[in-house]
Amino acid sequence: MTTRCKGLLGVEDSRVQLAGFVLGALANAVSRKTLGLHMERVVFHTAGDTSPFAGLKDLPSVHCPLTRENLRPALIASGSIPMVLAGVHDIPGAPPGTYRDGGVVDYHLDVDYGTSDGLVLYPHFYPYVVPGWFDKSLKWRRAGPLNFRRALIITPSPAHLARLPGGRIPDRADFTGMKADDRIRAWKQVLTEGDRMADELRERIASGRIAEHVQPL
Repeated sequence: MTTRCKGLLGVEDSRVQLAGFVLGALANAVSRKTLGLHMERVVFHTAGDTSPFAGLKDLPSVHCPLTRENLRPALIASGSIPMVLAGVHDIPGAPPGTYRDGGVVDYHLDVDYGTSDGLVLYPHFYPYVVPGWFDKSLKWRRAGPLNFRRALIITPSPAHLARLPGGRIPDRADFTGMKADDRIRAWKQVLTEGDRMADELRERIASGRIAEHVQPL
């Protein structure tokens, strides 16, 4: 999943790009649908009409066949974080333009997972889903239960997060905000706590008590 950026968002000059993202963020605060004025979702896949994302209509979306020629640029674009990494330009087999991280549009993938039989397993960081990158600071912009009616989200509990260093999940800011030794020590502690969470999940599944811990979104 990638984002094809329009106008100022497609420019690599950081000052111009920042201005574009500020305008996009302000418009998004009013309505998420305004994202279509600044960018569009471009999905590269090999599933054809059977793609679970084929019916996405909430925002302008383009579906492109994944090929030998565009696999590498599409993959790089899907992780090209705005203001951090350069975008990918003119991916073969896709509309011309600048492509960036798909998380700008679909930060936590608030999409319709359908009504088929079975469950969609959704490992996640938080007990809530943020639709887009611009929605991170908008407390009122959280995903509702409709799209997740057959999804099972597995997330750390507040008690688990409280045990982590600083009471939070590590992120890339730790590389600039912490000394190397402190960061490595903290991250190793997080891995240990992750093992504890995995053990608890394994025990609940094995005991058949997993349903006791399921809560509605």
